[in-house]
Amino acid sequence: MPRVSSPRPSRRIKEPAKLADRAGVNESRGSLGVAIRARQAAKSFEGKPALVGVSLEVADAEALALLGAAGAGKSTLLRALAGRIFLDAGELEVLGHDPIRQDRALFAHVGWVPSQVGFPPGLSVRELGRFCRDVGGCGDALLFAQVCTRLELGSAHLATRLPKNQQFFLSLALALAKSPKLLMLDMPEAGLAAEVRREALFVASEFRPEKCTLVLATEDVREAAEFTKRIVWMKAGRVHESVSAEESVSPEGLAHQLLEKLPAPLPAQNDGALLPSEQLDEASSFVLVHSEKGARS
Repeated sequence: MPRVSSPRPSRRIKEPAKLADRAGVNESRGSLGVAIRARQAAKSFEGKPALVGVSLEVADAEALALLGAAGAGKSTLLRALAGRIFLDAGELEVLGHDPIRQDRALFAHVGWVPSQVGFPPGLSVRELGRFCRDVGGCGDALLFAQVCTRLELGSAHLATRLPKNQQFFLSLALALAKSPKLLMLDMPEAGLAAEVRREALFVASEFRPEKCTLVLATEDVREAAEFTKRIVWMKAGRVHESVSAEESVSPEGLAHQLLEKLPAPLPAQNDGALLPSEQLDEASSFVLVHSEKGARS
């Protein structure tokens, strides 16, 4: 009898809370290698500080969120880690390399999805994928096609004419096609609906390699708590607080852990109680304005 091959198992969407767990975040960070190391990183634009003495370590396979309002320094830090800008002072190390001096060595291993994307004119989605593979020497055509299908990106559509949300999806597909060791997502601070942002994060969790480090820059405390296991809060170019969660901690619990560590008290009507999930919108506001409240207290 002819052999009948069994059907290939389909990809399953992994729950976001398991994203960090499967990557080994629950192991001791000291037993893991370091994917990112920043030492006193500083950067200014036209005399205005964007990063001020930022020191941070991110372990291999860790899922970490940079949380803060617009202008906190999140995007600047990711751009520096991606080798797109020089620091004024301090040091950065990405996967054991200097992101500026050894950018070619890192290109194939780092997937960076900036908040503002741009593509060469006149290329379709399929052609852009081929162009990036030819120029960068990395990326998997089949994986790129799978991610594009999952995100409902038409392969014949011109990349530059896609709506903003689909351009962000396309940038994510290009990053995931590398099967990166480090994935950095800079969620746009305006212009993307919550469900679009959430879909991007689900797809990132579905296609992200097993041992890939994730760094998510966001101003939404719910995204940070649901899709990562450690939150670093930034304001005015500085790192202020950091909280980590064990497997049993819910997204709401992780968000509240961060809120409890911030210097400003929660509004009196909460009486110090845990915030229920329906109040996480308010929690986001508390995180972003806490220092002003603390200054007035």
